[in-house]
Amino acid sequence: MLGSVHGDVKNLSTYSRFLRFSKDFKPRKIKFKPVKMNGKNLINLKLRDAYEFISKMNYVENWQSEMHEEFGFWDFNDWRKVLEKAGFKIVPGSREFKSDYIIKNHYDGKVILYKPKGKELIRIDYPSTNMILAGEKII
Repeated sequence: MLGSVHGDVKNLSTYSRFLRFSKDFKPRKIKFKPVKMNGKNLINLKLRDAYEFISKMNYVENWQSEMHEEFGFWDFNDWRKVLEKAGFKIVPGSREFKSDYIIKNHYDGKVILYKPKGKELIRIDYPSTNMILAGEKII
C-alpha cells in the first residue's frame, strides 16, 4: 500500500510524505519509481533527490516554504571548484561532514538509503549534512 498523500503532512507516513514531496517540490520534477522488494515498499530515485527529501521531511510546520528551497544542488567539490575558478584559495580545514545530531534525530528510523549491487541492495551512508568552506581571495 502506497499510503495517502492527502491530508496534513505531519500525519503522513514517511513513505506517503515522500509521495507528497514529489508532487509539491517546486525547483524541479522529482523522478522516481516505486519498487517492492522482500515485502517492502521502496523508492528508486537519484541520491540528489533523496537528499532533498530527507533534508526537508521533518519540517512539516513550514512544508510549503520548504518546497521552494533546494539545498543539495552542489556538493562540496562543486562549491570548491567555483570558488577556485573565481580566484579564491580554499582555506585549510574546509570540509564536508555529517552531523550526528541530524542523523540521529531526523534520519534514523525514518529513511534507509541503498544502492543496487547486482540483484541485491547494499545499505549506504547518509550524505554529508553540512560543510565549512572558506576561501581567501588571491590578489
